[in-house]
Amino acid sequence: MARPRSLRREATAAALILSAVFLTRWPLAPKYLFFFDSANFAYAMEHFDPAEQRPQPPGYPLFVWLTQLLHAVIPNSQHVLVLSGIIGTALAAWCLWRLGAEMFGNRAGCAAAALLIGNPVMWFGGLTNEVRTFLAVCGCGMALLFWRASQPEAPPRRLYLACVLSGMMAGFRPETLLLVLPLLAAALFRRKEPVLRAAAALTALGAGAAVWLVPTVLRVGGPSAYASLLLDYSRAQFHQSSPLFGAHTQGALRMFKSAVIWNGLGAIVWLWFVPLAGVRWKSIRAQASFIALWFVPGFLFQAVVHVADPDQTLFTVPALCLAGGVVLASARAGAKWRMAGALAIGAFLFFRPPHGIAAAAGYDVVRWSSAQMAQTLDGLKKLTADGPAEVILAGQAVSWRQLAYYFPTQPMLVVESDGTVWGVEGTRRFVPVLRNGDYVLPGGLRTVIALDPTATTTRMLLENQSDFQSHGNLIYRARGYDGGFQIAGARFVTAPPGKL
Repeated sequence: MARPRSLRREATAAALILSAVFLTRWPLAPKYLFFFDSANFAYAMEHFDPAEQRPQPPGYPLFVWLTQLLHAVIPNSQHVLVLSGIIGTALAAWCLWRLGAEMFGNRAGCAAAALLIGNPVMWFGGLTNEVRTFLAVCGCGMALLFWRASQPEAPPRRLYLACVLSGMMAGFRPETLLLVLPLLAAALFRRKEPVLRAAAALTALGAGAAVWLVPTVLRVGGPSAYASLLLDYSRAQFHQSSPLFGAHTQGALRMFKSAVIWNGLGAIVWLWFVPLAGVRWKSIRAQASFIALWFVPGFLFQAVVHVADPDQTLFTVPALCLAGGVVLASARAGAKWRMAGALAIGAFLFFRPPHGIAAAAGYDVVRWSSAQMAQTLDGLKKLTADGPAEVILAGQAVSWRQLAYYFPTQPMLVVESDGTVWGVEGTRRFVPVLRNGDYVLPGGLRTVIALDPTATTTRMLLENQSDFQSHGNLIYRARGYDGGFQIAGARFVTAPPGKL
């Protein structure tokens, strides 16, 4: 297969990829931190400590270090995250282009890279949870390294280099340190390496991982503390959906369906052309087996262990894009029109996805959540501009972590669905005042409540019975000594001014 060697060609391809990613991401990017996790990464730019959710475990140290580097010159943390997603998407597309070119020819590599950039799930990840674009970077980068290393004529040092670089790369997404093992095994098998050389390759993989793993483990207090942190976080995140963590059949089945739909969403754009493609499948048996070893373990991880958001499939999505690139590039006639049609379908699926599970990867989610965030922040700024206020968050569309980042000195009370209440101010949690079963609010302050947008009954009761007024997606009442009210089973009363 042809391999691109021209430095000019590579520079041109890199510039085109980066331009395409920037032009399709930056104009659509949210203005504010999009997720709970986004706020965690914003805090991590200032101080890295997974034990304090800066960011959430396992810590993603290389991604944090990248954002810290960008943050040194870009003050706005949301702009840093958007730019990091653009970098991740472009890197993944470049690696996939190179891999496709070396496995199937330059046209297939270009088609695969274009499919990845236009993939709805990749688009969604680059706008909302940018660290997950580095799942694609790890998948494409590791596959490229081990495909090269698997060639029998390649010197042993290429195998060790692939291991070291893959171990380091996993610092962006630590779970990929396990997902890369089948690719390493394939390279060892194809090269017919002896046991000692296989052991040396595994050692090289561990040495590369030590670059980020050792500082992370030391940061949280040692191996035992880090292992405990990972286990506790895994139980909290996986228990409702993973059968390995005791999830019920319904939750486990939904996770399996999610893995299938989110992986397959981007494949819809090229599967139509398979009957028309002139692929000689027998001639690419080795390449197809390699792609399967890349895709299947990652898919099984998503289907059985964890996948909760569309962009958590981005380790495996590029493998399907590569298969699609082969199909589109092998068309006997009209390949350019078919490529254009595939990209148009991909864009349509992002902006107008099917209903149900697939809709979670659509732009409507980005637009709606961004509007909720803007309304909440702008409303809080206005309602707290003329003095302190008591802010209560109850199942709102915007998480307390995001609001605490933008209002670090504003105390807030968080009402859980079971009626429990706790307080937060910036990164500090506190216990609210509780008397005779009622939570006591300071007197003389305006009360502002951010409710779940779907909690229309609660909103009506508060407006009709407790003198609250609407302000966008917030409700509030004037300062002064006011009567009590109830949210999700938790009752609040206001103390007289100066008494608490």
